[in-house]
Amino acid sequence: QQSKDITWIGPIDPRYFEKQIPKEVDFGFAGGLGSSSRREITSRLVQSCQLTIPQRSETWGTYQSYADFMLSCRSIFNMGRTGSGKTFHVKYRVIETALAGAVLYEEVNPITKLYFTPNVDYIEYESVEDLEHKVKNKLHMDFNPAFLKEKIMTKHSADQLWEKVFNTLGYKKPF
Repeated sequence: QQSKDITWIGPIDPRYFEKQIPKEVDFGFAGGLGSSSRREITSRLVQSCQLTIPQRSETWGTYQSYADFMLSCRSIFNMGRTGSGKTFHVKYRVIETALAGAVLYEEVNPITKLYFTPNVDYIEYESVEDLEHKVKNKLHMDFNPAFLKEKIMTKHSADQLWEKVFNTLGYKKPF
């Protein structure tokens, strides 16, 4: 019997990413710095690769200001681990990076590979040292972020999500 589980990447409203903002940040990070390992990695990358991390305010910041930062980045790196750091998942940052037109540096992640193609849709890195090497050699300057954005827009839209939900439940999508 086929599973009724729905495994899907949730859609994001692309209108937040429609602004035209100059790409002034070469290498950015838009995630939270919650765990000590994240703080260590980002601190190292600030020193070695001039990583830019915006000031974030979960209380007073807006999603638009977060999107604007991402729009200003040529490349963004992501750590696709869950809060415990023990397992992986596809973070919304993957989708947001694509919508922002930035190149994604994504940690080797078996879940992301279910939806996207490493080194075609995004640049995969194996370790902090590997990431440093790729960023310092400006690998992202010769990489086209349009492939990931196109895949997001054509295969992971809100319309497709609802179609899958209704199909899984055995109904035709009513809208």
